[in-house]
Amino acid sequence: MEGKVGGQIMTFQAKCSKQDHQGNGLVLHENEWIVVPGLLEGEEAVLEIVHAKKAKIKKIVTASTHRVKAPCPYYQECGGCQLQHMDYQEQLLRKHEYVMACFSDNQLPTNDILYPIGMKDPFFYRSKAQMVITEKNKRVMAGLYEESSHKVVNVDRCIIQNEPANEIIKTLRELFEKHKIPPYNEDKQTGLIRHVMVKRSPSTEQILVVIVTSEEKFPGRNNVVSDLQIGRASCRERE
Repeated sequence: MEGKVGGQIMTFQAKCSKQDHQGNGLVLHENEWIVVPGLLEGEEAVLEIVHAKKAKIKKIVTASTHRVKAPCPYYQECGGCQLQHMDYQEQLLRKHEYVMACFSDNQLPTNDILYPIGMKDPFFYRSKAQMVITEKNKRVMAGLYEESSHKVVNVDRCIIQNEPANEIIKTLRELFEKHKIPPYNEDKQTGLIRHVMVKRSPSTEQILVVIVTSEEKFPGRNNVVSDLQIGRASCRERE
């Protein structure tokens, strides 16, 4: 191990012994289990202590054969996904093991638990999307929180959400700016728009749009709804 005492940065090199059910790596260091987000089982890495019982990856020395480049450009910042650095077949295995463990821990039989059936394309599939609306440099943003924080990561296109939801949320951002409807500021407790939720039925293609506000009064909502309907109609014509 290398590092300094007295609150200075501490780094050490270790091998990941296993993973928890959230996909975090676990390494044994000085007789304690340290949680390392993003580290895969069998990998060896140089780690930096973040706080008690948690570390972050500084450098991967030996990578797992199951490690892949996360397809999402926001993956390292956004807390919405945890396993995109792991190949899909390994993800299915880990999820299967998690379900088996849940049953076993509760003394339930596991004989009839089937292995998960993978998707042909595990992206752009979610029928429900929800994003936080915020503001930066006088521009309306939409995104998800960083892991274990209330810091919003602006996401222009989520590869897990269905594409119509991505388009609608992008359009709403533009409409909030156009009609000067301010996002809610959690620190200052000012503004109006908190979240946007979009639900889409795969069978009927009906779409529900929910705008969550900080107050019951919503000045300008008729203009937003009207513009949103016009935009949706234009999309259908192009289709």
